[in-house]
Amino acid sequence: LTVYPNPMSNQSTIAYSFPNDQSIRIGLYDITGLILKELVNGNQVAGQHTNNLTNEHLSDGIYFIKLGSGNTMPVTQKIILIK
Repeated sequence: LTVYPNPMSNQSTIAYSFPNDQSIRIGLYDITGLILKELVNGNQVAGQHTNNLTNEHLSDGIYFIKLGSGNTMPVTQKIILIK
C-alpha cells in the first residue's frame, strides 16, 4: 500500500497490488478511527491497482488509509492533508 503525494493538497493516489484475486476493502479514517469514506469494497483481480483520493469535505489534518483483504491483517498508511 502506497499513498502519494504525501502530504497531499488536492489529490493523492492510492496504489496497491496483490498476487491473487481477492475481496478488498479500503477505507479513509480520521485520527480517532472513525471511517469517513469507503473507497473500495469488493472483489478485485490480481495485479496492481490505483484509486484517487480527493480532499473534498476534508479539513487539514492527519488521516489513515486502511486496506484489508480476506483473512490477512489490514495494512494502514498515514496521510497528511495540507490545503
